[in-house]
Order: sequence, then C-alpha cells, then structure tokens
Amino acid sequence: SYLGLADSQNMLANYGFVPQGEVLKRSLAAVEKALELDEGSAEAHRVLAFIHWQFQFEWTKAIAEYERSLELDANSALTNYFYGCFLGVIGFFEKSHLFLKRASEMDPLSLLIPSVQGWVRFFERRFEDAIPYYRRVLMIDPNYHVALWFLGESLVELGNFEDGIEALEKALKLS
Repeated sequence: SYLGLADSQNMLANYGFVPQGEVLKRSLAAVEKALELDEGSAEAHRVLAFIHWQFQFEWTKAIAEYERSLELDANSALTNYFYGCFLGVIGFFEKSHLFLKRASEMDPLSLLIPSVQGWVRFFERRFEDAIPYYRRVLMIDPNYHVALWFLGESLVELGNFEDGIEALEKALKLS
C-alpha cells in the first residue's frame, strides 16, 4: 500500500538506515497518493505529520496533520504516541504527557511508550522523574536498549557516572 511504503521509508530514514533526502520525495508522493485515494485516512494524516515534523521541519503543518488524524481516529495509539513525542521535542511538555499517557493506556504492552514518557521528562531536565519509567520497562525486559540508553543518560546527568556509563555501554551492545 502507498501508506505502508511511506511509513516504512520514513522509519528507515528516521533511524539512519537510508539518507533522508532519498526518502522524502518517494514518501511524500506515496502519502499524497494515499490521501488522494482516501482523504479520511487517519493513518495517512499521521504519516504526513511525521514527514512535516522529521524531514521538512514544518511544525505548524505537523500539528495540523496530527490533529486531523486524531479528529478522524482519536483511538489510534500510534498517532497519540507520535504526537506526544513531537510535542515533547518542541517543548509542549504537559500536552506531550497527556498524549503519551493516552497512548500508553491504549497500548499497555508497549515498551517504547513508557521509555519515551521518561525521555520527555529527560528533556524537561526532570532526570529523577524519568528514571522510574525506564526501570519499569527494564523489569519487563532487562535488555530493552531504548530504556537502557535513556536510563544511562539520566544517570549521567544526575552525576551517577559509573552506573550511567554501564547502562549506555549495555545499550550500545544490544542495539
């Protein structure tokens, strides 16, 4: 599907597996085709919002697309998650917490969502408040590299260099 192509290309570029410049045109064309076929696709609006956020740095457009996606499907854990991430990155922390909490309630088995709930607190410089999120994830999966990495960063910021470096090194080995 056009949407699957765009979404997968976005993630490959976001994680550095392919250059963003190579992906942007293909991804944008695919999501535009998906919207042409179904303007009411909440997922297409979510994917377009991600493109505006990550690749075009058009944050006003990203907000509009995330809100349109949620208007069409407020119960999408993915949209709530990505919108929460985005809001945290641009400094709208309280709103970010609300969307991430909602995503967590919709997808209680996710390890990524609580890791990112801690990560947003890290951006707020609330390092001690972030750590319990990572620890809960690591109780479920002690090798979850995302939580290990974020935990390591928080511990280093708190001056616990030994444990922080240990967590970071373990995360690097696992990723």
